[in-house]
Amino acid sequence: MLALAASHLNATSSESLSSAALSHRVQAVSRLNASLSRPAATQAEADARFAAFLALTFQSSYMEDGLMEFMTMIRGCTLVSEQNTVDRHHDSAFEPFSEQKHLVMMMERINAAHVTDAEPALLDEAMASLRALTALCQMEVHSEYLNVMIGVVTLCYQAPAAGKQHFYIACAPLTLVL
Repeated sequence: MLALAASHLNATSSESLSSAALSHRVQAVSRLNASLSRPAATQAEADARFAAFLALTFQSSYMEDGLMEFMTMIRGCTLVSEQNTVDRHHDSAFEPFSEQKHLVMMMERINAAHVTDAEPALLDEAMASLRALTALCQMEVHSEYLNVMIGVVTLCYQAPAAGKQHFYIACAPLTLVL
């Protein structure tokens, strides 16, 4: 929390707190790694670990050139949620973050918003941007992820809800290897 707070203040004020933010981040990551060397003793401990990952993930979005760090932390969130059984324990504070609950919640939101079609011009721009990324794919998993994203946009032309569902189902496994 201290790393996130320092990064936020660094971004929103004239104070230079980037070194404090980095110092707090290094300590938090070190202690989080140490705690992950053994299984969580309680669901509360598992939830605390997941909360720490979330805070560090969002803190990385404040970091200059923090995209790779953000992606690494997203992968960490996925792994910790699976290891700490957020998906299987109904008493977890983060049960809404489980794969199934998230998909159900997003589908409810899409249906409640009565989103029946997406704006074709926006989808055309998304598709052009995705196709421009093809040359940047250096590993097979990059190409697989890009193809999933192209498939999502393609589905959104007909049904945005189907695109969202395809994204979640197809991308969740790829998040672990990116």
